Amino acid sequence: MNKQSPAQVIGIASGKGGVGKTTVSVNLAVALAAMGKRVMLFDADLSLANAQIALGCRATYNMSHFLSGEKRLDEIVVTTRQGVMLVPGASGLQDMAALNELQMARIVQEFSTLEDQIDYLIVDMAAGISPMVMTLLSACSRRFVVVQDDPSSIADAYGTIKVMLQDHQLDEICRWIDEHSRENITWDDLTRASGLDHRLLLKLFQIHKKTTPMTYLRLCRQGMTA
Repeated sequence: MNKQSPAQVIGIASGKGGVGKTTVSVNLAVALAAMGKRVMLFDADLSLANAQIALGCRATYNMSHFLSGEKRLDEIVVTTRQGVMLVPGASGLQDMAALNELQMARIVQEFSTLEDQIDYLIVDMAAGISPMVMTLLSACSRRFVVVQDDPSSIADAYGTIKVMLQDHQLDEICRWIDEHSRENITWDDLTRASGLDHRLLLKLFQIHKKTTPMTYLRLCRQGMTA
């Protein structure tokens, strides 16, 4: 994973879990593969990975086998029926939830050796702002933060982006609003429920207050700005 690599490395993050981060990651990977791109999806929720379930495939080996030295990275990759090269995380292994700096550096370095073979590397992060997540996000060239209209999701997304900007000086950060947002929700509803200053919330989404959340979502899908 290298910002200067010809491959685009896209990190998909979220402040809280359950907002559709893996769904976004998988759908993005499948859509790019359908366009004829060489796509690798890294399930970086290393202790509770589930991308293989969303892709409908079974992985014999995962990142735990790579880190233990049992397998090389290319030996754990599974090519799905959608044409996505999946690097599976582990599930139910507590040790994988808190890797040390040396282990993280090894992962980043190993992916760097594969990037000439792919066009896109999609990294499905664990939720939150752990050191592991920030290390991986720092190695990405573009970052998406998935958010729902739930007050806790908005507050956590704001906190995540704040850490990315202030503590790690990261740029190329985009918001991805989950499509299941309620049609009649307003920004006033969200700011009041989340307890965030409305000016911070509007700055987070880079919008005008007259634009409703659902209108903003539709404009984003059309590649427009409000």
